Amino acid sequence: MMRRRLGPTIILLALFAIALSSVARDIDSRASARPEGPAAELLAQLPVEPENRAGYERDRFGDYDRPAVLAANHADYPDCDGYYSAADAVCHLSADGVQVDHLVPLAEAWDSGAWSWGPDQLDQFAGDIQNLWLMTSALNQAKSDADPAEWRPPAEAAVCDYVTTWIEVKAAYSLSVDQAERAALEQALASCPGGGA
Repeated sequence: MMRRRLGPTIILLALFAIALSSVARDIDSRASARPEGPAAELLAQLPVEPENRAGYERDRFGDYDRPAVLAANHADYPDCDGYYSAADAVCHLSADGVQVDHLVPLAEAWDSGAWSWGPDQLDQFAGDIQNLWLMTSALNQAKSDADPAEWRPPAEAAVCDYVTTWIEVKAAYSLSVDQAERAALEQALASCPGGGA
């Protein structure tokens, strides 16, 4: 009698363990999807192509989670008793002073290959917290959809993180760079610790 009950239990436990293993593998594969390595090497692997703005509409992309970005910023910059805009090194006491900015702008992503994506990938990119940061509202308006050939953070300490993240995001989503953008990124990396190596 005891043996009959134990058999199905063991089978169920084994199936449960297999299911957990499968979920763990899936999580690991998604976590490793973002390319790693020196920024200079990642930049060298990005295709160089002219931009294609045809058909861009902001509404094609999804949205982001502003409260999550605010919370992450608060955790990342505990010395700022508010919300820190790394681009200009300003601590804002109120969230009203900052906007959530796509470091690689949506229009730039579109120009660089997102025009070929389906709705799910457009939504994923728009909400990717690795590509979101807080910025002083007026500065964000001035940045608009510029790339590193046209705009860099006014705070010198933020430039290396900015260009490195730009390259990592473009590599993660298999986006291209144009000639001027690549030259600007190479120039900026040369001034970073280790030259982006």
